[in-house]
Amino acid sequence: MVQGKVGRHARRTAARAAKAIRRHRQSPTPENYHVWYAYYAGGHPDLVAAIDAHLADGRPLDDGRMLALYERHLSTAAEAKQLREAGERLERLTSQLGAELASAGEGTRRYRDRVGSFAAEVDGATTLAELKRSFGALLEETSAVIETMAAIETRLCESNAEIARLRHDLEQARSEALTDPLTGIGNRRHLESALQEAVEGAAAGGPLPSLILLDIDHFKAFNDHHGHRVGDKVLQVVARLMAANVKEEDVVGRLGGEEFAVLLRDVLEAQALEVAERLRRRIANCRIRLRNANEFLDRLTVSLGVGRLAPGETMQAWVERVDAALYAAKRQGRDRVVMAEDAAPEATAVSAGAGAAGPVAARPWRPVPATEGS
Repeated sequence: MVQGKVGRHARRTAARAAKAIRRHRQSPTPENYHVWYAYYAGGHPDLVAAIDAHLADGRPLDDGRMLALYERHLSTAAEAKQLREAGERLERLTSQLGAELASAGEGTRRYRDRVGSFAAEVDGATTLAELKRSFGALLEETSAVIETMAAIETRLCESNAEIARLRHDLEQARSEALTDPLTGIGNRRHLESALQEAVEGAAAGGPLPSLILLDIDHFKAFNDHHGHRVGDKVLQVVARLMAANVKEEDVVGRLGGEEFAVLLRDVLEAQALEVAERLRRRIANCRIRLRNANEFLDRLTVSLGVGRLAPGETMQAWVERVDAALYAAKRQGRDRVVMAEDAAPEATAVSAGAGAAGPVAARPWRPVPATEGS
């Protein structure tokens, strides 16, 4: 009876998820289905609150935003499963090794006692037969110990191989947990971890890092016109161009949707602006050709906000300042780099490709990157 109720509930939840995908005109991807199923199942209150907020504001839930919701609220489940399985393997391995080493230790103690008694037996032997029996018993004990030690050696070799595999699996799980699956660069979690580490390092007397936030202009309209496959290709191209135009020690990542970030660990403000302007030009000059068609996509532009961490500033305040500069770049006409002010959430344009300047406005740091009308 209980199983029947559970099954009916699961079917109703699955049907509601599929209907929501059609209603919002989303692609039937596993991520979109997972987000809606989790939403209607009600097991993730943060996810439910985020979707309710979007629906209440009338903001569209397109594929980019759904992927950002999935990455933020649901993608950790796979990582947790991998870590749990790895931990269980390690526990079993440790238990087996402990039992075998304990057994080997007991055999070694018996052999030591046998060697001690052998000397007394030899001294007390009065016949050749008694001496042969003592030597025979000692040889048997010696053979048993040799076999035990050989088995332990073999098992240790196998355990070392298993530990190496386990280490590889854990490293792979960690890498996957910190990598954006579409673009291959760091994901939001990776960026937030690197930003926090940079802030803590600066507080301990290290260099003041700089942050660049980059958003593809009019990406939603572009995506709707050309389709999500071409949109994904654009995201991949932008990610590659960003990674190719910064230093190896800098961190490039995708925050979600069409928004990216670059953490420059140790550069002056002027150098950070140069990097941002180089990224803007390289992307604007890039021509993306459609596969199987003698056609190029429209010119691609991006807006960027740049800001260096202020002494004593928190990560949240720093990111909000730079995010305000990115929004100012959008308001001033897009296709430009805007510098974040040091003390207030205002920004000043330092470069522009096209478009007239407009009013400057600040916005809060978004938990999930926006995709509409950008």
